[in-house]
Amino acid sequence: MKNLISTVFILFIAFYAVNAAQNVVKSPDGAMEVSVNVDNGIPTYSIKYNGKTFLKNSPLGLITNVGDFSSGMALDENVNMRKITETYQLPNIKKSSVNYNATEGIFSFSKNDKAAFDVVFRVSNNDVAFKYRLYQQGQRKSCLVEDEVTGFILPEGTTTFLSAQSKAMVGFARTMPSYEIPYTVDAPTGENGQGNGYTFPCLFKINDAGWILISETGVDSRYCGVRGIKVDFFGGDKQVTMKLYEDILSDANDFGLLVIFHGCTLPRGWERMYPNYAASEAVLASENLHFNQSSCNAEAFNACLHPFIRNTVGSMDFGGSALNKFYNADNKPNHGSKRMTSDVFALATAVMFQSAVQHFALAPNNLTDAPEWAVDFMKKVPVTWDEIRFIDGYPGKYVVLARRHGKNWYIAGINAPKEALSLKVKLPMIEAGKAVKLYSDDEQLNGNLTSVRLDKNQEIDLTIPCNGGALIVSSEN
Repeated sequence: MKNLISTVFILFIAFYAVNAAQNVVKSPDGAMEVSVNVDNGIPTYSIKYNGKTFLKNSPLGLITNVGDFSSGMALDENVNMRKITETYQLPNIKKSSVNYNATEGIFSFSKNDKAAFDVVFRVSNNDVAFKYRLYQQGQRKSCLVEDEVTGFILPEGTTTFLSAQSKAMVGFARTMPSYEIPYTVDAPTGENGQGNGYTFPCLFKINDAGWILISETGVDSRYCGVRGIKVDFFGGDKQVTMKLYEDILSDANDFGLLVIFHGCTLPRGWERMYPNYAASEAVLASENLHFNQSSCNAEAFNACLHPFIRNTVGSMDFGGSALNKFYNADNKPNHGSKRMTSDVFALATAVMFQSAVQHFALAPNNLTDAPEWAVDFMKKVPVTWDEIRFIDGYPGKYVVLARRHGKNWYIAGINAPKEALSLKVKLPMIEAGKAVKLYSDDEQLNGNLTSVRLDKNQEIDLTIPCNGGALIVSSEN
């Protein structure tokens, strides 16, 4: 029996098969018709109304991480057809009682003799709707849609009535797209809005044939690029609880989901046992900096312990690195605890604490009051590493570590004692005379970004104040 990743409609109406040579779904009154074909391996569809073309042969298909289903496709010989009759009432739409009559045709496509996807068309007297249903590929029960090649090729001479799609994360409070761009009318086809295409709904005038409106519907929370889950609070290290960890990792792996555990046990080799395991908390983490001032006062001391102890044995999801001076939304001393460490310290721990997921707890005000170099670093710092080297340190006092991502080296240092730390750090992995980025703190924990060069001995002088940090970034770019 074939497994489908799809939305299931429970309708007690029997299917009947038609010959594939027709490949046509017609509306109940026969005026609207959809033709589905394959053109040199590319799935296509077209739409006519009263014998006039409203959509020319247009592409169908999806490109996913489990297969490219946009070319090299074959259309199955039989098409499943059924009549749809539904009646429903809704008080908040244009018509309180709706009688829906349509013809449904299910077209099945395969690739290399293996079922790939169905396109389900429903054709009523006034509209055409269609959706994709993907077949399970191998053991994967979910997939990532990397590109959708669905197209709408309109007849020559069509004019448009469109609203441009805005760039994401811009406008008031960075809330766009919000479907508020003005419309242009009677414009020619072939343009691209403001560079990002157009947004639904889209109205077109098909010469003297009529009008066509294209939009999207039926999109819900089941259609989303979800990469993982965080599971919080477990009941100790009992055998049944350890089995629960394994069950979660195993089940999540079936759906390609990464897993992070919080309020949990120490990870014990799960990186090797489960490819979808990302990290575990299992440490007195950053949330406690918000809960009480004593945790803030001891932040640097504890941070100088974790690389030697907890983080040595496995990924440590410590939580957010913050740039607010106070742990409240207003960044004011009226309530909440005060951060004692510097911005450079916060950036350094993102390198020092190894976890496949890094968190940066930015508040809205940080978009304007945080140093540009700090926000820029947060955008670019890697979360996976190819190599680690211990440079210098003592548990509870200070630590300097180097990590490599590709050809780029990140050297991070932090200091806990009241006395400033002065070190001459040798970096044999970076060539002499090379310019590197240096993030450093002054005595008042004011951060700064400069460019320095390693001397001929591949050494650099570092001074790290109490509760401060240092970062060296050597980039091939």
